[in-house]
Amino acid sequence: PGKTFSDASLNVGKMNLYELFIAMYIKEAQTLVKHGIKSSYVLMEDNLNCLKGKLVFSEHIKQNISHKERFYVRYDDFNMHTPENKLVKATLEKLLRMTESERNAKDIMQLLLSFEMIESSKNYEADFSKVVINRNNKDYRLLLQWAKIFLYNKSFTTFSGVANSRAILFPMEVVYESYVAKQVKKVFSPFGWDVSAQDHKYHLFSESNKKRFALRPDIVIRNGDTTIVMDTKWKKLINNENKNYGISQADMYQMYAYSKFYDATDIWLLYPMNDAMRGHEDIIYISNDKTGIDTRVNIAFIDLSNPNIEKEILDLYQKVTYTKV
Repeated sequence: PGKTFSDASLNVGKMNLYELFIAMYIKEAQTLVKHGIKSSYVLMEDNLNCLKGKLVFSEHIKQNISHKERFYVRYDDFNMHTPENKLVKATLEKLLRMTESERNAKDIMQLLLSFEMIESSKNYEADFSKVVINRNNKDYRLLLQWAKIFLYNKSFTTFSGVANSRAILFPMEVVYESYVAKQVKKVFSPFGWDVSAQDHKYHLFSESNKKRFALRPDIVIRNGDTTIVMDTKWKKLINNENKNYGISQADMYQMYAYSKFYDATDIWLLYPMNDAMRGHEDIIYISNDKTGIDTRVNIAFIDLSNPNIEKEILDLYQKVTYTKV
């Protein structure tokens, strides 16, 4: 089942990715504590002063040959020292040592108070082998899947596998947009360009002092009287000119509107590079306006597989400035 983690509850804006995973584990543990930490019958062995359960004869002879008043017994005891609780506590203790988030550390310490009377797991493999998830302890299912990842020092990847855990889905168009905007600002700014992300200076319509249908280009760069608009599109283009390479007609209408409102004759659409378009010649669309002021839409690609992303953006800068010259 899906779950939404809000900025308010997790403060994700100030966390790195691993801290976010820790916060998600904390959230599940808090839900467990709220529902109640489960107790169960646990098989115990002890040397007692009374006969309880079943006498373990071999151990009784070995340990009590000179203590006739004691009995080495094996019995079932209903308590919270279950393998599940031991593993959850061990995970919380490990995450407390790992986290660099003050918020996460505080939440973990509060949770550990609820597990204060429970022993921490010393043998992960043995305790995991004893776990049997049923309807009585179903609240532990996800916690233990995550615990196995944390306790065994496994990592999270974007690839499918046999280990089950909570998935985090990211809107890749937003990730791509913000990543490229940050890199453009980093490269363009030293050359005197002012870079604005998610610019909201204009609206399509204004009536009775009410602005409607905001225009929000991903990137607007300005240098003196020159304005250039860039928009990122998380889409895989195809190498077919007859199908306009898969470029959306709505996107081109959008670029045309940007051009007119921002008085920018040059618009750049930035797509992620893919094998089909690698090495393709420049793609440029030029409008044929009756006003004589044409709009030029340039299609460019960002190769995200290139570890030197600054070189990608620097190449883009050279294309942009060359176009203007």
